[in-house]
Amino acid sequence: MKYIFCLTVLALGLGLGLELGTETANAATCSGAITVQSPVHKSLTSATDGATKAKIDAAYKREFAAARSQALARWSAKVSTSCPGKSHFWLRAKNKKVEECDRAMGGRFSVCASAVPAKKLF
Repeated sequence: MKYIFCLTVLALGLGLGLELGTETANAATCSGAITVQSPVHKSLTSATDGATKAKIDAAYKREFAAARSQALARWSAKVSTSCPGKSHFWLRAKNKKVEECDRAMGGRFSVCASAVPAKKLF
């Protein structure tokens, strides 16, 4: 009986140690800024689409807004899955930065979102 009790305590202790080790590893990756990238978007260009400057600007603004939304959704999802003790709300994050990070020919671009997640309130 004493032997079974000791084995149970040892097993629980090892399980607790593994759990704490995992939490510490996640905390280390979540202590800095988390950066994600949106999928590639395409706006109009004068070379391939023959569009006017006003149409090009409107298409870029529309596509940038869509790419920004996707990047923020990816950031939130990454924080909620990778950082259990952190808030996945973009408005609570610190050092926020959203910018175009990858521009290619033909009006293609991606948007990157980077921020440090805040601690959860509850």
